[in-house]
Parts: sequence; C-alpha cells; structure tokens
Amino acid sequence: MNVAEQLHILLTASGIPIDGVSVGIRDDSTTWEIQFAPEASLIQQQEGKVLIGSYTMEQLEQLAQQRELDRQVSTPIIKAIVATFAPLLGKTVEETEQILRTELLNSVQ
Repeated sequence: MNVAEQLHILLTASGIPIDGVSVGIRDDSTTWEIQFAPEASLIQQQEGKVLIGSYTMEQLEQLAQQRELDRQVSTPIIKAIVATFAPLLGKTVEETEQILRTELLNSVQ
C-alpha cells in the first residue's frame, strides 16, 4: 500500500471528508497535501493537516500492518478457528485473537 493510500485511510477513518491525498516526497510529510471534500469544515481541514503532519513513515507502515492483521484475524474462517480453540487454550476469544495478532506480527518481522 502506498503512502497516499495509507493517509487516505487514516484521514477517512478519523472522519475527515477528503477527495484525495497527494504525496510529494515520500519521507517528508511537509510535502503531503490533502484535497478536502467540499463539505469539510475549517476545523476538519485543520485536524487533517495536524493529523498527517504528526505521523512518520514508520508509524504509517505500522498502522498499515495493524490494519492487515485486523483484516486477517476478522475473516469468518479465522473467527471460527479462534472460537473453537479459545476454550481449549483456557482463554477468551479476545485473548486468543490477541495471541494470534502477536504471532502474526512476529512472523513478519
């Protein structure tokens, strides 16, 4: 996933109405620009600018990795497996999902 896609997801997940994001220099957030949707208030525009200015590439990559882990763990088959194995492990479903996330994260590092 490229930087613009990551920023787009971050902003829309934060409730900021945008049409798009452009990235000048990948590792320089001062070159990243937001194209706000017409309905974005001045406050939302300011929040969006502060939000993208507060993230580093490393943090964006971590967020992308976390979203991918969440996507993997939330598939119906994985949810069924977790629900089956949680009692066998003596854990709650939530605890088992967290163990799975941790193991998946460790496997990609």
